[in-house]
Amino acid sequence: MSDANLQALGFGTQRFSKPMGWFLLLLVAAPRALFGGESIPAPSTYSQNERETLTVQAKDAEQNLVKKVAPVYPPLPRQARIQGIVKIEVLISKTGTVDSYKVLNGHPLLVQAAINAVKQWQYKPFLVDDQPVTASTVVEVPFSLGIPEPKQEAWLTDNQTYFRREEECRAFLKERRFAEAEASCRSLIQLSEKLSLEQQMERMTANELSGRALYQLNKFAEALIFFQRELAIGIARLKPTDAELGYAYYHAAKD
Repeated sequence: MSDANLQALGFGTQRFSKPMGWFLLLLVAAPRALFGGESIPAPSTYSQNERETLTVQAKDAEQNLVKKVAPVYPPLPRQARIQGIVKIEVLISKTGTVDSYKVLNGHPLLVQAAINAVKQWQYKPFLVDDQPVTASTVVEVPFSLGIPEPKQEAWLTDNQTYFRREEECRAFLKERRFAEAEASCRSLIQLSEKLSLEQQMERMTANELSGRALYQLNKFAEALIFFQRELAIGIARLKPTDAELGYAYYHAAKD
């Protein structure tokens, strides 16, 4: 995965290694790929004395909820199209504030945003014999971009296919197997078009690598077409001070 790939998924312009890129892609699919569909629990601040705590069903606790703060969707999960529900067990004080919590499940990139929201929730005090008591209940915090699950699955598959092909293309270029690189890198163009509209940096990378393969085969006119496409995407997508845009100007100029 290129630095531009990581930037497109929300890491800014900081440089990362290729293994970090594969780690990001794995993290997007972590609950399914690593845990057979189960989400990753987060650390807990939850503690309770069962003899002094009233256990309340979620639907009943909802009736006492007087302030419900919606979570802020983190930029990285939004860019990576991560959706899902974070389930949290909360301990509610006698005054109705959320004192502590225990995350039951949820995607690791969504958990902290859910916690930040739930900690601001306020309940009417729960009463036993007209006296306020500490209560525990389970809440669910949904994160949705309105993307149907089949479409989400297709997007993830397309990304995995693209990044594997990008690695193959780069390997051929590094090994100076330029004829094989041409076929591999050219196919990136079509694969990049299957990605989301926001992933313009992947399209920029696909054109750059295709141009490099053709340039090494002395197909300068064809290479220039790809370098010009790379530059056009960079001008539309990047800031004038971004290094990737400077590289795109260099590629187009040297041809």
